[in-house]
Amino acid sequence: VRRRLRLPCCRNGNRRAHRGRFIICVDTSGSMQGRREILAKSAVLAIARLTEPTCRKCYVINFAEDIRCLLIKDLKADLPLLAEFLNQRFDGGTDVAPAVREALQLIRTNGWKRSDVVLIFRF
Repeated sequence: VRRRLRLPCCRNGNRRAHRGRFIICVDTSGSMQGRREILAKSAVLAIARLTEPTCRKCYVINFAEDIRCLLIKDLKADLPLLAEFLNQRFDGGTDVAPAVREALQLIRTNGWKRSDVVLIFRF
């Protein structure tokens, strides 16, 4: 007999999901152009889609030589922002350090301590 785990959703009021939030660091440097870029963007979208049924927030950090960040609180409402964010070009050099610092700083703040951190990059 198979059972499906039904995660509590914040939309029904009383219960909150027991899982942490997502922090996704995505390499948007020139080395990610082409197929890697498509796979990276697909992975971000797939993870962001997990936020809806599990009521998890998602913080996306795009990094190359600098970082750009986006907080997704509600995927339905924030989908246009995410689409615009993912449409950014992949170019420039790679410096993962600022993205890792940003993720660590976020984890140290209230509500993000139990976050799942995903790092998508070419190594």
